[in-house]
Amino acid sequence: MADTLKRLEYFACLAGIEHYGKAAEKLGIAQSALSQQIKALEHEVGVRLFEPAGRGIRLSLAGKNYYDSVRDLLDRHLSAIEKARKTASGETGRVTISHVGTALFDPLFLTILKSFRALYPAVGISLLELEMDEQLILLEQRKIDLAFIRGPQPVLPDGTISKHFSRHRLYVALSPSHPMAGEKSLSLHQLKNDAFVGYQDLNNYGITSVLIRLAQAAGFNPHIEWRVSAVSNALGMVNAWNAVSVVPGCIVSYNIGNIVYIPLEDENAWTDMLMVGMDGPLSSLQRTLQDYFLTYKSIT
Repeated sequence: MADTLKRLEYFACLAGIEHYGKAAEKLGIAQSALSQQIKALEHEVGVRLFEPAGRGIRLSLAGKNYYDSVRDLLDRHLSAIEKARKTASGETGRVTISHVGTALFDPLFLTILKSFRALYPAVGISLLELEMDEQLILLEQRKIDLAFIRGPQPVLPDGTISKHFSRHRLYVALSPSHPMAGEKSLSLHQLKNDAFVGYQDLNNYGITSVLIRLAQAAGFNPHIEWRVSAVSNALGMVNAWNAVSVVPGCIVSYNIGNIVYIPLEDENAWTDMLMVGMDGPLSSLQRTLQDYFLTYKSIT
């Protein structure tokens, strides 16, 4: 197979130059060796590929048709080599990134995704919005490559590691008709009698756990009347039932729905985004993905 491929490369070179001496010089072989390779190829194909033309040669009619197919074959061979090398170096393939819904409002997350896509255009990216427990299960099963969850950090599956990714101030989301909607800032204690919309977080991890911790520090247990899976659902409940929801500050600038966002004054009123990945062994592409997110974050 290797000999045949080499003969095809010799044939393509000779077909382009139409002169044995010049083609042999370009290929870095003796003219007699090139002539032998072409004769062997013609014997294999069963037709004359070249015919005399003055002091040189030219493709026969059969040779012209054959050349088109050979050129296509050689191009596809080079493409396959490039693809294999990019795969080995982590520059091509497909990655799956899971995330909590609010990750898509995080400027850092979006900036790195866009930058990664521009640098590695041959890498396909699948984004899955999942609850935290689903993300960790799929990561443990190696069905996703990287997960983005809300802190505080839960107990992680074996073979995974987490890194701090970003931090956002917490806001309360209120209906414009709420009595506190005109305030510039609020403490949770001012909302102790309100019904809250929480999230279906794993064992009260994520923003719901932060809400409970902050409320208890303020001297009360929050009345979490509803639990939803997405921030968009929480905002819908805020509008429909004049409820209160705690949200990360990254969503505020998007002005989703007819909602008033007010920053919380409470100490430690912030939420962390964590990046969770596999702790080896990793494919080249998985390593490229993890390293890129970590490296980009460290220089911004």
